[in-house]
Amino acid sequence: MKKSKITSSRSSVLIAGISLLLMAVVAGLTYGYLHSRLVIADDAESTLNNLRAFPDLFKEEIFGWVVVFFLDGMAAWALYHFFEPVSIALSFLSSFLRAVYTAALGIAIFNLPKILDVVNGQLSHLGMAKESSLIMEYFGSFEDLWSKGLIIFGLHLLLLGYLAFTAKNVPKVWGVLLMIAGLSYTYLHAFHTLLPLRVDNLNLIEAILSIPMILGEVGFAIWLVAKGGKKEGLPSHAAVYSR
Repeated sequence: MKKSKITSSRSSVLIAGISLLLMAVVAGLTYGYLHSRLVIADDAESTLNNLRAFPDLFKEEIFGWVVVFFLDGMAAWALYHFFEPVSIALSFLSSFLRAVYTAALGIAIFNLPKILDVVNGQLSHLGMAKESSLIMEYFGSFEDLWSKGLIIFGLHLLLLGYLAFTAKNVPKVWGVLLMIAGLSYTYLHAFHTLLPLRVDNLNLIEAILSIPMILGEVGFAIWLVAKGGKKEGLPSHAAVYSR
């Protein structure tokens, strides 16, 4: 293989790995810290009070989602180029699914600036009860669309895992973990969408499934940065797989 081809692959895989790692950090801070600190489930008034007490935190949350959006797009492009030698068609489909998910996230983000209008008092004539109700509707729309998008994201991970599993020079453990992560995302968010009121044991299931989800995504990202795209880590056809 020509040196220029190896260099090109290494560049794309570094973009993929770094994008995925940055995304994990930014998403963790944005949703795991900022969002959970500001939004109190089933307590619209307290949520509105939090947003008015810490408006800068909410602006940071919006900025965080925008960063995640762009990192997702970069990862979709780079992962396509990395797995293109395994299967052009499947690599394209996998990245297309991630792009569709990213578009859904982008549309969902448009709900958040509307909340700023409420927080800034531009709708104060409606009264606090209506203001509180509106912000929960906007947050609900954001989370509902994002959750639906994550069903598609799960299908992306499922295909990505298959590509990793069939690639000759990618450790099969990443393929297995990514496929498990993909099934987990699809199951959890399909459950949220189809049976939103039946969540009795979903938190426990989500906590259990989050282990392979995190290991698959973050572990694969670390491998991409450390080994992927180097001569010994270039993806190619497995003996049992042909394009």
